[in-house]
Amino acid sequence: MIVAGRSKLLTCTLHDRTTGAPFAAGTVWGLVILDRQDGSPPLIWDGAAWTETPASFPEAIYYLAGVWGIVLSPVATAGEEGGTLSWILAEASWFNFFAPSGTSQSFMQSDDLVAAAPATLAEVNAALAGALSNLDVAVSTRASPADVPSVGDTAAAVRSELATELACVDVAVSTRAAQGVGLRAVTVRLEDDQVPAGRVGNAVVQVWDAGNATFLHEHVTGASTGECALSLGDGTYQLRIAPPPGYSVATPVELVVAGAGVYPVEVTRHTAPVASDPALCRVSGRLLDAAGIPLAGATLRCVAVTPQALGDTLVSTVVVATTAADGTFAVDLMRGAQVAFWCPEGGIKKVTRTVPDAASQDFEAWV
Repeated sequence: MIVAGRSKLLTCTLHDRTTGAPFAAGTVWGLVILDRQDGSPPLIWDGAAWTETPASFPEAIYYLAGVWGIVLSPVATAGEEGGTLSWILAEASWFNFFAPSGTSQSFMQSDDLVAAAPATLAEVNAALAGALSNLDVAVSTRASPADVPSVGDTAAAVRSELATELACVDVAVSTRAAQGVGLRAVTVRLEDDQVPAGRVGNAVVQVWDAGNATFLHEHVTGASTGECALSLGDGTYQLRIAPPPGYSVATPVELVVAGAGVYPVEVTRHTAPVASDPALCRVSGRLLDAAGIPLAGATLRCVAVTPQALGDTLVSTVVVATTAADGTFAVDLMRGAQVAFWCPEGGIKKVTRTVPDAASQDFEAWV
């Protein structure tokens, strides 16, 4: 499922239709189709808006092992809950619908758009309390008598208190803001573990409170800079980071803000493992729980169905992979097989894919 109104990295694996080698160079575009629940004609994303007759297509970025991706902005899916998103990435030459050409091959993928879980009353109260806590001194022509900020325990009380405070404050002077405890211009920079370090772009960065219980906001690192700009007060925060394919990081990452500046975070860059047998494809990846924490010791069941060399007989093979302490796993599967994956701990329930004719496949980008 895709949460509407949030950034989403859409990926596809491209390989040479003749040799099966990963397609790693050239110009790749994304065809992203929106089917709304009202039954209206499907729309295509041109990189800026949905349209029935696109004049352009968003260009994809290459990651690793034939995996390409485009970042769909929050604006693209805002208000589209209940619809279905389908996408395929292909060489630009394939987009000449009258005379398509090219050597690569990929497959259409789709997922449902769902609404984000609404903020709980506790989260609203906590955010309001944090905002009001900086109003140490309020100077106002309308604040008579002076009003003392408080936090209600019902939604109606929260709305009433917020309206009262905003109506009273014409000029707000915060003693703590003057002392440097106000919001800071903070830049989070993702760097890999290589020498020299490279920037890691198109990663989703969620900011949570110190106890990793309250979600604050979400950002995506710049494709070339690997950075995202935040406005945070001094203190401790937890970062839940979803890096692009080919990278991993143990989350949450503790961020201690002590003044404005750049705060680097190191992520691990992986080289795609390959199967030693040319008839097999090594599928590798990492499993996380609902909170973004790596799943250690989780069981991933892979049921592969392959045709016999003679006749139409199908042979079913069950392969089991167990995740390591950091949630990673690797399993060798027969190329061309239809494989169903199960891992209830990781939220994977009968996800079916065709194993590509390639030496390796990134599971996270695939599923």
